[in-house]
Order: sequence, then structure tokens, then C-alpha cells
Amino acid sequence: MFYLTRPTTAELDRVLAGCPSTRLTYDAVGATRGTPPAGYYVDRYAVDLGRGADAFARACAAVRQFVMYPRPWTSVHRAFDAPHEGAEFVAAIRHLGFWSANPCRIVYTIDDSGDAPDGAPGDPPGDQGAPRQRYGFALGTLDGHVETGEERFEVCRDTRTDVVSYRVVAFSRPRVLLARLGTPIARTLQRRFGRESRQAMVQAVTRPG
Repeated sequence: MFYLTRPTTAELDRVLAGCPSTRLTYDAVGATRGTPPAGYYVDRYAVDLGRGADAFARACAAVRQFVMYPRPWTSVHRAFDAPHEGAEFVAAIRHLGFWSANPCRIVYTIDDSGDAPDGAPGDPPGDQGAPRQRYGFALGTLDGHVETGEERFEVCRDTRTDVVSYRVVAFSRPRVLLARLGTPIARTLQRRFGRESRQAMVQAVTRPG
């Protein structure tokens, strides 16, 4: 759904209220756990956030608060405190001169205490089987979203090295006509989101206080 100006809270409330009656717009639900389906753009990025239990706790808190959505050109409208499977939210995004409201559903969550090799899909080469703590979730797009696909946000603590990292894997393609016509712009925005999302997570974990 598109808006000429930033959507109001009331407008986002209406979009959110309609989420339970809408469906996911893709078939490969959960595919960010493994191999994304063919026919989609695939994005993977990661950044180290720090070391130790405190850094991991800060990273988990940042994910719970959706800090990875960079402001002021993106925001999340939700009615829950912590992400959980089946929860729905609306991502408001500013494009070139207009806004969109994009309904999403959390399709699975990640909450591993670690201490055992997990071989998590999407791990960089050499990391498969590393003992780690992990926290995060994956969202799926609902009817009304300008894109179709899935995105996983995850923070990890490697218990061998104590390094805490933020990792994202996503597959997507434009769904509505305007998005398809503006695919180069949409891809530019997705790359910007990836870059600024990493920056936001680094700041959330490393800033004092």
C-alpha cells in the first residue's frame, strides 16, 4: 500500500488489523533456513558486533526492538513486545518521494542457548558446526507487501572465539507493478537497507550505556 506522505499511526493500525486475514505471498516458507528458491534475488550480509556475553545480550535486545530497521526512512509498527512465530507487523518504508506500508508475518524464530554445534544454514564457509548462541527470526511477506519473499535476521555468539555477529539472509522479488517497473531502484534501496541495518546494529551494541 502506497502513501504520498508518511503513513499515520491510524493508517498503520488499519493495515495491521487486516494482517490476520491475509496470506503469505510465496510458497517456500522457511527457505531462509537452507537454500533459497530459484527466481528470487538473494541477499546475504554480516558484520561483527563485538565480543562476549554482554555484547550478545545487547544484540538480542536490539533485534527484539527491531533496531535493524534504519531510521528515519524505515520503521516498524507492531503490537507485540518480543518477536514470536505468527506475530504480524507493518514495515513502513520511504521510497523516492512516497511511502509504502508492508505487512509481514514472523514465520519462525531462533533462540538457541548454544554450547553445541548447530551447523546453521547461511553460516560463512568454515563456520559450519561451530558451537554458538543464536537469536533472531524470519519474516514472510503478506498480501499488500510491495515485495514477495522472506528475510532472516540473526545474531550469533561463537563460543569458541566469543565473537558476536549480526547476519541476514533474504530472498525477494518485486510483487506489485510499480515495484517491478522500479526494480533497479528497489534493489538500490535493499542494498542501502543492508548497509544501514548493519550500522544500526553496530551502534546499538557498541554505544555506551
